[in-house]
Amino acid sequence: PDLTSLTLELARVLEGAGEGERAREALSALAARLPDDATVLAQLGKLLHRQGQRDEALARLRAATALRPQDPDLRRYTERVGLG
Repeated sequence: PDLTSLTLELARVLEGAGEGERAREALSALAARLPDDATVLAQLGKLLHRQGQRDEALARLRAATALRPQDPDLRRYTERVGLG
């Protein structure tokens, strides 16, 4: 099985169950193992943004955008977080 997608799904389920800290821990650990995975960085950045961690979220989102600059949705999301 694809451990990356399973961890991303686990984080979504944890957040939905009110376990935001555990979701963040799961995504942070995955990002540490896969620092060049734009999807992981983007999902962690979005989670951090939802949790009110704007500066940390923006750093992760900018890193994801640098890895995947052709993604218009990611660029727009990152720009919105940067303006907020």
